[in-house]
Amino acid sequence: MIALNLIYAAVYAVVAVSTLAALIVVWPRRASRDAVPLAGLMLGVAIWYGASSAMWYAPTVSQQVFWNRFQDLGVWTIPAAFLAMALVEVGYDARRMKRWVAVVSVVSVVLANLEWINLGNLFDAAFAPATIGPYTSYTVVPGPLYWTMIAFIYVVVLTACMILSRAYLKASGIARKRAAIPLAVVPWAS
Repeated sequence: MIALNLIYAAVYAVVAVSTLAALIVVWPRRASRDAVPLAGLMLGVAIWYGASSAMWYAPTVSQQVFWNRFQDLGVWTIPAAFLAMALVEVGYDARRMKRWVAVVSVVSVVLANLEWINLGNLFDAAFAPATIGPYTSYTVVPGPLYWTMIAFIYVVVLTACMILSRAYLKASGIARKRAAIPLAVVPWAS
């Protein structure tokens, strides 16, 4: 019988590899206006799911904690990349768009580094081992900075969704379809 953790590791690995394959297809087209934000989004998803795969495969709690923190490096790129996709889609001024994406990126990097440092256990309050069949996993008791991270990610993704929704409602024809695709697929799939 295959252990449940190996099934999780395999599924996450398949998603990471397929996302990297899509990234390889998109990157040569980076001259296109929305290829770079899409590539950033795919890179974030690939890191997230690749590290999740490694986390489920890791035999010790300390290795699992490392891969859990590493996966958040991918998670942190997703809000900035998705916001950039939304702003590019609606034709936002390049200078102003870079400013907004830079602000989101800086906040993401600061919160990601705070997770690695975890001063006073403000990000991850505790890690406790939990046995699931023959596999020992861990459970995380989230701290206040974890909830700050969650709130930040949701605010940025919802803002990008509102920008795309507005573009969808104002557009027609092919422009409407272009706004609908990331609105319908990206935030919910990732």
